[in-house]
Amino acid sequence: MQKNIVFGSLVFLIIFSSGCFDFDVPNGQTTQEKAVAAGDPAICMKASFPDVCLLAVAKSTGNQRTCALIDNVSTRTQCEIETGDGEKENCAVYTVTKVRDDCYAENAVKEQKATFCNEVTDKEKQTNCYIKVASAKSEWEVCERIENESKMNECVSGVAVKKKDAAICEHATIYNAYTYTINDCIQAATREKCDNSTCENMADGAYKDFCLNNVRAQCPGS
Repeated sequence: MQKNIVFGSLVFLIIFSSGCFDFDVPNGQTTQEKAVAAGDPAICMKASFPDVCLLAVAKSTGNQRTCALIDNVSTRTQCEIETGDGEKENCAVYTVTKVRDDCYAENAVKEQKATFCNEVTDKEKQTNCYIKVASAKSEWEVCERIENESKMNECVSGVAVKKKDAAICEHATIYNAYTYTINDCIQAATREKCDNSTCENMADGAYKDFCLNNVRAQCPGS
């Protein structure tokens, strides 16, 4: 019995000293939290999951060189993308298409550069990239790069709503009267602005009434 207790104690001490218990005893901080707070990747070597810890430190400090210490290729790639300086040439080094596309798309939004979206080969990802950049920059012109007319209108409408500017809706196109029209864009933008003056200028009586009702519902007293 005594031997079992001694053996168990030795096992506990070995595991504890190895760092598998990812805690700093004095204040209850995890090793990762301690490494992030200090901005020191060396501390991560004592963590239960060093790669995860190194990723957190790299993101916290913005130091991409820390990514080189990560063993797992996928985690290292994620680290390089999230701490990149935004130069699209950095993305070209990735041979896996999905990783390269994600790199271009993330940097496009981060740097607010629609030209980075041009490099994304997956059409759906490229479209979403343009939409996000257009919203981030509040520039409807970016939407014109989108080939899918439905998504292009969605993009224009999103910028119009964000800027609360119904005039931007004029750059949308009517592609399906049952799913989206310029009037739908105008309604969304005027609703956010609590301004019914644009609704009054609508030629279509049904849309005009619907627009006015939407503004009244959103902004009592309008």
